[in-house]
Amino acid sequence: MRLLFVADGRSPTALNWIRFLVDQGHEVHLVSTYACQPQLAVASNQVIQVAFSKVKEAVEKPDPRTGIVRRLFWSGAALGFRTAVRQWLGPLTLPAASKKLASLVLDIQPDLVHAMRIPYEGILAAQAYRHLQMLRTGNLPPFLVSVWGNDFTLHARSTTWMASLTRRTMQTANALHTDCQRDQRLARNWGFSADKPAIVLPGGGGIQLELFDLPARAPLAPVVINPRGLRAYVRNDTFFRSIPLILEVQPSAHFICPTMANQPEALRWLDRLGIAAAVDLLPHQNRLQMAGLFQRSQVAVSPTSHDGTPNTLL
Repeated sequence: MRLLFVADGRSPTALNWIRFLVDQGHEVHLVSTYACQPQLAVASNQVIQVAFSKVKEAVEKPDPRTGIVRRLFWSGAALGFRTAVRQWLGPLTLPAASKKLASLVLDIQPDLVHAMRIPYEGILAAQAYRHLQMLRTGNLPPFLVSVWGNDFTLHARSTTWMASLTRRTMQTANALHTDCQRDQRLARNWGFSADKPAIVLPGGGGIQLELFDLPARAPLAPVVINPRGLRAYVRNDTFFRSIPLILEVQPSAHFICPTMANQPEALRWLDRLGIAAAVDLLPHQNRLQMAGLFQRSQVAVSPTSHDGTPNTLL
């Protein structure tokens, strides 16, 4: 089959799913909402940035040469503000982006379009389909949407605009994939017809057990891993404040934080609490590296104010 994925091409969940189809010999095309170079043998890799994803990339790769105003905007304290900007103003970027995607659908002529999560990949694809329907381009390929954890319970409820776009996406989609039964029920509440095909499967295609087939290493000290990184709904303030309390009881405990290397918010907490010796702020880790970190840890924490399906811990 010729498959067109609309996804965040950096996402381990998306890439793990797409890899299964590539390995089976399907012709896979990727449209990523973030610039990326996935290590997959895809037939084509296009980037269509939407909802200020280019700005979000800059946040995740801060430049120390930027001015104080820019640094404050990129700081962890501004996470909620940046999320609100994407939710309120992100839809303004859809018309131009959806026309680009519609053009690619016409050029590639896929047998299936699969958008992995609703905001903004599913929303983008749904808008592209509406554009193609207006052009009356003939029969369109089936449109499948995957829902990951908090698409309905967090993002869809955030603004009136996001609610409208979520409902429109569910009405446009021909088929639905969720990683839990709850989201099947919520999808119907958001306009997905019960007559359309739907399935419940692990969001990333399941756990690759071979990644954990590593030599066991006895830890030198109790290790805690916080794999969630810096997100608007992750309470890293609670996480870092807990560390001195834990060290009072277990002085040898060590804490691992992937994707937090050189992040100003994390560095400030280490300096403020004097816990730098007990914490490793690591850069982005690949799947094999993450498997090794989980294997050497005794505790994994997910200190969020909201979680749908916690794929990180799964």
